[in-house]
Amino acid sequence: MLRPVREWISHHRYESATDARQKRDLRLDLLRGFCVFVMIVDHVGGEASWLYWFTGGNRLVVSAAEGFVLLSGITMGMVQHVTIRTQGFRAMFGKVFGRAWLLYSVTVMLTIAFAAISSALGDPYADTLTPAKSRADFAFSVITFHRTYSLTDVLVLYTLLVIMSGPLLWLIARGHSGPVLAASIATWMLFQIWPERIPRAWEITDGGFPLSAWQLIFVIGLLVGFHRARIATVLRPVSLIGWAVLFAVVIVLVRLIVKYWLAPDVDAIDIQELL
Repeated sequence: MLRPVREWISHHRYESATDARQKRDLRLDLLRGFCVFVMIVDHVGGEASWLYWFTGGNRLVVSAAEGFVLLSGITMGMVQHVTIRTQGFRAMFGKVFGRAWLLYSVTVMLTIAFAAISSALGDPYADTLTPAKSRADFAFSVITFHRTYSLTDVLVLYTLLVIMSGPLLWLIARGHSGPVLAASIATWMLFQIWPERIPRAWEITDGGFPLSAWQLIFVIGLLVGFHRARIATVLRPVSLIGWAVLFAVVIVLVRLIVKYWLAPDVDAIDIQELL
């Protein structure tokens, strides 16, 4: 009875499609594009947009920005794993830093452009930001990645993540995945427990995405993408149920730890505040 259903599902699997023969996994591109779409609707259209109900309005457990960072890490790990295996570390570093330079250039230009347009149009949002000493000081801070602006702050984060992915991929490829993940988790935990006591290595004015917190999502994606083939052998349909239950338990434990240990004086905590 279930055989026709299984055959129909097997026939419509992505692996059987022509696009699956390409180097890029178009499913990841589709998901990343959807995350960008959600961010644009939530931040630009807002509640006035009829698409707001479709995106969730940034009110759920996971935001589109978190999904984009995770998927970007997975894609980076998958692509650069092939580069390292076929062309070596030098080619990998060249591609990673080349992409980082492109992101840096686009981020700087968009930040200055958005700030200039907002100032010219008298956008009320501009008055809520930290004032700069002068236009030259603002531009210099943007160029050195010590200041960001609305809608480009996530690009600053993404650029820094791409820069750090080069050394991380080198370590992962040399068999140091465990230490990389442990260091990433430790950095995230330190930021949660003592955010005011840890000296910020890279202070970014008006930045809404702390690198020490968000790097964990990217590093997890990087490891998943790099070890995708090995992980695929473990994540069978039956084991996926077990992993889903384990993930739910971890989320509940994290919620309880935050409520009763890290922030016992707060009555209600949004799970997104963990970032």
